[in-house]
Amino acid sequence: MKKKLLSLYYTNPLGFIIIIAFIVRLVSVFFAKGFGMHDDHFLIIESSSFWVHGLDYNSWMPKSQGSNPQPSGHSFFYPGLMYCFLNTLDFLGIKSLNTQMYFVRFITALWSLLIILFGYKIVEKYTSKKTANITGWILALYWFMPWLSVRNLVEVVCIPLAFVLFEGEDNLDDRVIEAKKYIPNLVYETTCKESFLDALIQKINPENSNYPVIIYRNTDIVPNKERP
Repeated sequence: MKKKLLSLYYTNPLGFIIIIAFIVRLVSVFFAKGFGMHDDHFLIIESSSFWVHGLDYNSWMPKSQGSNPQPSGHSFFYPGLMYCFLNTLDFLGIKSLNTQMYFVRFITALWSLLIILFGYKIVEKYTSKKTANITGWILALYWFMPWLSVRNLVEVVCIPLAFVLFEGEDNLDDRVIEAKKYIPNLVYETTCKESFLDALIQKINPENSNYPVIIYRNTDIVPNKERP
């Protein structure tokens, strides 16, 4: 059994890590119940659940604010998705919020696997397979990751869509324009250039190519920041 598992791991380490990560997150789906933080409960689940029943306890909707409605300052995107999902479950006869939350945690756990996939691929691209494997295991099993991966925290749920990375500066403008066809509100964030050690290794081994990584931020997910 041990040899078979090791063989599977060495044949496809990323797939193996994702399977283990999913199993651990499945445990969290059933046991990570209840209130976690103010954000994931009151700003996401409770608000969208109240909307399903025609209520607006936090007065985000204009009709709840009287004659002079004002924007609440909260994004409707993620709560709106949760409203659609909870409303669908309610329509299908699954009306208990406790039962609905099993489904919410399950789809959130599936979504969180993208963090492992993208994190692994990025590290593998710019370092080595060994380092990528370590990164994959950390993202999969590090103590808070399985628990956070089933919470409804905007800061965690947005991770797979928050940034777009471009390798190298060749035809960068054209590639950014192409990416903006799908993610229109991309803005330049920063450039990660080769370190001294990277440059030294390249001189020792010219086949080890180094390229800068140009990072763009999706302002639909991570809004504009105030610069000091």
